[in-house]
Amino acid sequence: MAGVASVASPPSNGSSKLAASMVHLFEAQHPGYNLSAIVRKSAVQRIGNSPALDASLAALVSTVGLLAAPAKPSSPRQLSSNTRPLQKYTAALGALRQSLDEPAVRYQTDTLLAVFVLSFCHMWVVDGAREASGHMDGLAHLITVVLDSGTQDPSQFSDDALKLAAIQLLRSSVFNSRIQIYPWIFNVFDSTAEPRHLAPRPCHKSRTKKPLWPYDFYCLDISVYLMIPQLLRRPRENIKSIELIYAMIRDAYPRCARDVNPTHHQTVEDKAEHDAFMQAIQVEAQSLHIAIGLSFNAFLRTRARGGLDDRRLADDRATFCADAATLADESKSQLPLSAHHIPLSTIAAWCTAEQGSDLKSRLRQLLDDYRCSYAMVHVLHSAPYWREAPQKLSREIPWFPAYIGGARASTAGTAGEGDEFDAEMYEHCCIL
Repeated sequence: MAGVASVASPPSNGSSKLAASMVHLFEAQHPGYNLSAIVRKSAVQRIGNSPALDASLAALVSTVGLLAAPAKPSSPRQLSSNTRPLQKYTAALGALRQSLDEPAVRYQTDTLLAVFVLSFCHMWVVDGAREASGHMDGLAHLITVVLDSGTQDPSQFSDDALKLAAIQLLRSSVFNSRIQIYPWIFNVFDSTAEPRHLAPRPCHKSRTKKPLWPYDFYCLDISVYLMIPQLLRRPRENIKSIELIYAMIRDAYPRCARDVNPTHHQTVEDKAEHDAFMQAIQVEAQSLHIAIGLSFNAFLRTRARGGLDDRRLADDRATFCADAATLADESKSQLPLSAHHIPLSTIAAWCTAEQGSDLKSRLRQLLDDYRCSYAMVHVLHSAPYWREAPQKLSREIPWFPAYIGGARASTAGTAGEGDEFDAEMYEHCCIL
């Protein structure tokens, strides 16, 4: 496939071979096969320091290499039937167990990143989602201990490893309420950090830790973002906060859609100025605005009593749904590794689009198109723990897994009208 980096010829030893393979994948022109969508380049410099990290990175390279092959698998099930990535993954699990058994290395950032990388490999090479929570539980435990112990060094690698693990847990916590990310996440992302701009100058530096997003959008500030799962799980009692954040989303979205666009339509020379990581972040910012906006819009429409507010919410929904379809179409060139939040906005749009409309049919096809993307695979592995998932997802989409927990009790906290309200909400919106 054009633009996909090939693996270099084998150097003289395993560490050099692994480093060369990763460097080539980091240099891939195609954003869908560039390793920066998963890990950071600082990981290459750590090769040879930790057997667990080396083995997990080898499994990662094997998995991405198979995804980038000309006859690439069309589904995670087909990839899981290939023995080489599975063998690498199994070997990495063994190396990780040995590291976890050694107190001296158990809580190092190398081990933390190894668990994060294996969580990615697991989603691709292990068929089925019921066992997927093990890596997330382990990652949540490790990052808490690492931060509490203060054993992490001030290197770029340590900073990258902590942020990657934190983002993965932040995403998973939206679906799985068992994953606790507060208050330790503020030790990773400082919400008071000076925001970076779309085109930061060389002299521009943050005074403290980097913010979660490299764009100055208040509704995506970490302190606001952390509120969203609770707002979505208990909408009735948090409706005022939902109204406030929705107003911020409406205010920011036109600027977000204008300033934060995929770079697919630029020339090759212009694209060279944007690394794969920034391309992925650009798409994530707009798709998150759409996903959160549609979810809150669905809640607020049930409270509207006709008139201007009702018409405005209907217009907003139409705009968000149409933009979700357009963004998903334009972001297909970033598959399978990038376009991380596209499935979330596409699911939200499909759940809320007008029944029987051409747009809803188009969104349904786009969900199929993204079925084998990393982002959708992550959703499918998280969905069995997603209590608030609209039941029509598993009812109308054959490959979407159903919730495997107990009865879907109301989250409103009161009987009667509150139960009916929440049940209605979860059938008409997506939790991100």
